[in-house]
Amino acid sequence: IVILTIALAASWAYGSTGNLYGRVSIDAGDALIKGSQDQDWSYATTNTLVTLGDTLWVDKEGTLEVELPGLSFLRLADASKVEMTAVQPYPSLRAWVGAFYVQRMARSTGKLAFVTPACTVDILKDSMVRIDVLTNGATTVSVRWGHASVDTDLGGKVFLNSGQRSFVDPGMMPSTGVPFDLAQMDSFDDWSDGRAKYLALGENSVPDAVFAKSTPVGVSDLSNYGEWIYVDNSYCWRPTVVTTYVPYRSGHWSYVPSCGYVWVDNYPFAYVTSHHGRWRNHPSYGWVWNYGDDWAPAWVVSVRCGSNF
Repeated sequence: IVILTIALAASWAYGSTGNLYGRVSIDAGDALIKGSQDQDWSYATTNTLVTLGDTLWVDKEGTLEVELPGLSFLRLADASKVEMTAVQPYPSLRAWVGAFYVQRMARSTGKLAFVTPACTVDILKDSMVRIDVLTNGATTVSVRWGHASVDTDLGGKVFLNSGQRSFVDPGMMPSTGVPFDLAQMDSFDDWSDGRAKYLALGENSVPDAVFAKSTPVGVSDLSNYGEWIYVDNSYCWRPTVVTTYVPYRSGHWSYVPSCGYVWVDNYPFAYVTSHHGRWRNHPSYGWVWNYGDDWAPAWVVSVRCGSNF
């Protein structure tokens, strides 16, 4: 009983409503992450936390997607490197080299800045923008849909709409937006478009009654893996694709200096269900989950009794 009480107190101490963390939402097994206080690189597996000062690297021909606070998504491909330079109040990213996509959903909030050696790109909500950075810092910004602006230290801000592209060399002002052929797509374009369609289905299925105040990181995956049901006068979510799912059983603990040991679940949908709200085993529906605004490394306690956990 004493162990249980201490563990619960520690869990509550981490409770926070702030959007301090992003997460790896898709990994192809060839991505790495390094925190500002880390000596070595670690594998960036699905649901790994991404926070202030973290640097992400994806190998040649690799792909990675990171979900950021405020319903924004960053995608990397083909030997790309980027750092999270700000989380609150608005995410900011600094890229060294590579190919990137930034997608902001229709329900996205706040601002998002993407900085390269040549320019700063501001992406508006309900937009998807590709940014290519060469080794010398030269940057190409292509708006597949929505709107973005490109600015430099010299000024010369350029506004881009769907189907427009701008080129920027380090120390130069951005070019005027020119049209490009949206039908000409490489494998990175195809993959990003597929992810956009997948996320749109998840976003459109989110109950407004549950997420009236804010939409936390990880919600877009829920509707693709389960269903919302009305139980005991409240909306609950339950997994249906993984019928044998048990919370906090399939995954591992990862130490993050800013918040301690964090549960990293193996299933993509389980980021939000591990860090927000509560699970309970319902006699008729099995494991069901209720959302809660507070974030924590895990809403679970571990109790040791003899040789058993």
